[in-house]
Amino acid sequence: MKATQIMAVGGIYVDINCPNAPFGNSGLHVEEELVAGDYEEAIGGSGPNFAKLAAHLGLPVTVVAKTGDDRMNSVVGMLLSETRFSPDLIVDRAVSTNVSINMVNAAGAYMSFVGGTANQSITADEVMAKLKPRLSQLSHLYIGGSFKLKALLPGLGAIIQAAKAAGVKVALDHSRIYSTVSDEQKALVRTAVAEVDYYFPSKQEFLQLWAVDSIDEGLHKLGEHTTAITVVKDSDNGALVMHDGEVVRVPAYAVHPIHTVGAGDSFNAGFMVAQADGRSVQESMRFGCAAAGLTISRHEMPTASAIEALVAGGQS
Repeated sequence: MKATQIMAVGGIYVDINCPNAPFGNSGLHVEEELVAGDYEEAIGGSGPNFAKLAAHLGLPVTVVAKTGDDRMNSVVGMLLSETRFSPDLIVDRAVSTNVSINMVNAAGAYMSFVGGTANQSITADEVMAKLKPRLSQLSHLYIGGSFKLKALLPGLGAIIQAAKAAGVKVALDHSRIYSTVSDEQKALVRTAVAEVDYYFPSKQEFLQLWAVDSIDEGLHKLGEHTTAITVVKDSDNGALVMHDGEVVRVPAYAVHPIHTVGAGDSFNAGFMVAQADGRSVQESMRFGCAAAGLTISRHEMPTASAIEALVAGGQS
């Protein structure tokens, strides 16, 4: 069996995170200035967010992503120096590095404004060029935020097939399905789910992609479509999985969130760390829920001992 070595593919952003932003349920209005106060800069994106925590918890992870050859790329380099994963960036002067301004209000509602073109332009051929030389060493390929990787989607199946042919397990989190996502792109991802080993949608993403009314209905439907371990993340209600023909829920842990950025990616990282440790799916879900809970309730990334303590405390 290969030692755990993960390659994470996804978009990369310079995140500007603004907690306690003063907006209500109606959001923003035209010509309105929103003053959010304090903010922080961080590396963002599904792949990097997953990698930050997985590497912090001891798993070797390489992140493949695309940036522009611009000023923001230098900010990416500075922020990457604060992480523990290994970056392998595709730098292209024809595109611009993605920037995301993320605001969360006191009630936990979320707004995001994104600029840049790099993530949308990364291609399957560019990823393949990074993947193929590593196949003999990799144990897992993690693909995050695939609906945001517009140019990659047509070759998503080929990437997964190349990994599987080399004995590499594949995990997929396709992220939000925006109004600009076409039916053809949804079909490409549904086909990809049939081939992967792990599938990590949120509740809303899951119901929307599979056109079902409940998680239970979707998990039963998906059981006829894929053998992937499908874990549906249901925010503060925990996570659900199909086990022996029954839907099993693992509750979330009671925490006081200070932000929600990267919660789902942190769950995925915790789950994969626990799987690498040989734990069962349900044990891995509890570890993932604790990892996500601590991530959104602290300013620093959680340690393995803090996650274990929350799991052992049984405060779910």
